[in-house]
Amino acid sequence: VGINTAIFSRSGGYMGIGFAIPINMAKSIRDQLIKHGEVTRGRLGVYIQDMTKDLAESFGLDKAQGILVTQVMDDSPASKAGLKRGDVIEKLNGEDVGKVAEFRNHIAMTTPDTKVRLDILRDGKEKQLTVTIGKLEKSAEEGTQGKSEGEMPKLGLRLQALTPDLAAQLGYQNEKGVLVVAVDSGSPADLAGIQRGDLIQEIDRKAVTDPQVAGKLLTQNKGKAHLLLVRNGEATRYLTLKIENGD
Repeated sequence: VGINTAIFSRSGGYMGIGFAIPINMAKSIRDQLIKHGEVTRGRLGVYIQDMTKDLAESFGLDKAQGILVTQVMDDSPASKAGLKRGDVIEKLNGEDVGKVAEFRNHIAMTTPDTKVRLDILRDGKEKQLTVTIGKLEKSAEEGTQGKSEGEMPKLGLRLQALTPDLAAQLGYQNEKGVLVVAVDSGSPADLAGIQRGDLIQEIDRKAVTDPQVAGKLLTQNKGKAHLLLVRNGEATRYLTLKIENGD
């Protein structure tokens, strides 16, 4: 049950796929409007991604379950509670977490200043953290362009050193890494989710700043999935990338 908002129809008629706002979300928004005159959304202060099979293997996990924390914002509720990059969120208030979208919606609909309990896995050890939810703030991302210094045809990837001018232009001040300046369509890098403008900061948990060094790390050990920490704008995420045997 919900409030209809849109319909996808090939014919232009009423037959098709309908989209609706869940009724519980609509009721929460209604209550906030009545009580406060505006809608507020809860904020944890992290960037997260779904746990895949390859990521689980790279982190030494038995199964692809939970949500992976890729970045913790400074002075955020998550930072104050002790959440760290690389933590795997397994439960929220004692209940197993689902996909990122479901978890994000749950946090967003939580009233600011509410305390929630997170069960996490850090370096193979279970921990519990109590987080006081904050109020969501807006953020922005930027794109990029540049010239290539390191080419990896087998991966379909071209890299460049991050210069001070580029860092200032792209919002990567005080960041380190190698800049992705081109990704070939349909290449292993493209299929892994790497995009032009990404800043590769770590390869297999090792910090990288030189395109040639990054290229050597990525092209060694064929058949092995390399774990990459990638930043785009203000967001970071983990990706896995490999060259298949025989390529």
